[in-house]
Amino acid sequence: MEPQQAKALIDTAWRAISQCDWDTLETLSHPDAAMRYGASQRVAGPGGVRAFFEHYGQNYRLDMRDYHPLVSGDRAAVETRLRLTYHTTKAGFPEARGQFAVVPFASFITFRDNLFYRTHLVYSLDDWMRVFDAAPEAQGR
Repeated sequence: MEPQQAKALIDTAWRAISQCDWDTLETLSHPDAAMRYGASQRVAGPGGVRAFFEHYGQNYRLDMRDYHPLVSGDRAAVETRLRLTYHTTKAGFPEARGQFAVVPFASFITFRDNLFYRTHLVYSLDDWMRVFDAAPEAQGR
């Protein structure tokens, strides 16, 4: 895959996540896609990838505009500053008041047939949990 083509695919996927465009995100995933996150969690297939982000999108706005991809052949590493806003209260969690945090986020991607084939998401759960103690978004920017 040419670097510009991979960067365009990443740009489209990150924009889809930021805009909660799950249909587009699903079409960018290879039929045999797999995505790992956390220590040992995994989802499979385009529907699994969609369900993962759709689940988080119910309670959080995931703004992935600030990112830097490095592409080599059919692989990419993407450093992202995920701008996370907690907008809807999740059962068992503190009340959502628009709390905002920036979470360092990395993605390691393998492409196949010009689609996302394997993705490993890396982020700190401690950084993610900071959103519950953060100021509302308007004050946090």
